[in-house]
Amino acid sequence: RSLPAELRIRLPGTGLLADPVRGVRVEAAAAYAGMSDLLPREDARAFGGAAADLRTAYESLANRPEALVALATFETAEGDVNKAVRLYEQALRIEPRAVTARANLADTLRRLGEEGRAEDLLREGLALDERNAALHHALGLSMVRSGRPEAALTELRRAAELAPDNPRFVYVLGIALNSMDQQAEALRVLRDARARFDGDFEIAMVLATILRDSGDQEGALEVAYTLARRHPEDQNVVALLRSLQAIP
Repeated sequence: RSLPAELRIRLPGTGLLADPVRGVRVEAAAAYAGMSDLLPREDARAFGGAAADLRTAYESLANRPEALVALATFETAEGDVNKAVRLYEQALRIEPRAVTARANLADTLRRLGEEGRAEDLLREGLALDERNAALHHALGLSMVRSGRPEAALTELRRAAELAPDNPRFVYVLGIALNSMDQQAEALRVLRDARARFDGDFEIAMVLATILRDSGDQEGALEVAYTLARRHPEDQNVVALLRSLQAIP
C-alpha cells in the first residue's frame, strides 16, 4: 500500500481482487482504493466487488472504532470525504480517546478548509490525554498552517519529547526549528536524531541540506556520502551531491 500508484498498478496484486478468500479481497480493495480508474476493465470490475466486501466487513464491526477508522480511510481514498467525516465522528462517539480517529478527522477537516474546527478537535483530545504525542504533533502542524510558528514549535517539541522513538516527530521538529532561524538547535536535534535513527533517509537528507546551507561543506559531504552508499540511484541524493560539487 505504501508504493506509488503507478508501481502498484504494474505489480501482479490486482489478481487478488478476485481471490476466492474474502479476507484477501478485502485487503486487496484497501490496497487499490482510489485507483479503480487506472485498472484494466476486468480488474476494475473485480475491484467493485472487493470494495463491496470491504464495506460489508467493516460495517459489520461498526461498534469498534478501529473498524470505522479503516472504513473511513478507504472512503477517503475513494473520494467520499463527507462519509469519511461521519465515520470518524461515529468512532469518536464510541471512544473519545481513539487517537487515530481524532487525528485523521482533524486532517480531513483541514483539507475541507475547516482548520479552526480541526484545532478544536485536537485540543479536545489533549484535554482527555495531555501526554499524547500524536495529538501534540498534529496540533503543532495545525498551528504552522494557521501562521503561529512559535506556538507550533512548542507543540512539535512536546511531541518529540513524549515520543522520542518516533523519527517523524523529531524530523518535523528539526525542519520547524530551521525555518524559524534556529539553525544551531535544528542541527543539534537532527544530529542526535541521526545517531538514534541511523537508517532514516529523511532525517539524513534534511541534516545534510541544513549543513550545506550553513556552510559546513565537510559535514554535509559526510552525510551525503553515507546516503549515496545506501541509496546510490536516488535522484534526491544525486542532486544533493551535485549541489555539494561532489559529482559532475
